[in-house]
Amino acid sequence: MKYDPVYVAAMTVVDNACDGHADDKTCVDSKHIEALRVALGAERPPITHVACIDTEGRVWSLPRPFRHDAILRLMYEHGTRCAEDNHYSQGFLDASGRYLHRKAAIASAELNNQLKDGKIRGGGILTSEDVW
Repeated sequence: MKYDPVYVAAMTVVDNACDGHADDKTCVDSKHIEALRVALGAERPPITHVACIDTEGRVWSLPRPFRHDAILRLMYEHGTRCAEDNHYSQGFLDASGRYLHRKAAIASAELNNQLKDGKIRGGGILTSEDVW
């Protein structure tokens, strides 16, 4: 499993560029975001696993169709737990093994047509229910 903190940080900046600023004329639009992704070399393989980072920085994952609660139970059984911040410590692995937090994973799911009903359920984060 590849966890690339530089990639995650760069994609977080790109993916959050417009959060809360939809009417702001200085907001980065979708064409600019896609250009940044291409410039960063941000290939987006499909999502294949749910994942969680524990308090020691280790990535735990299970393949589809598992949900995050299954990882949390597994981690508990092995004496560890997910790091505190759910949006960044819970996420997904893509087909390349790259860890994506829940917000960054939205772009991968969209680009690979993995969203059930073509949209996320709400809250601005991706859940396993959104993709399988």
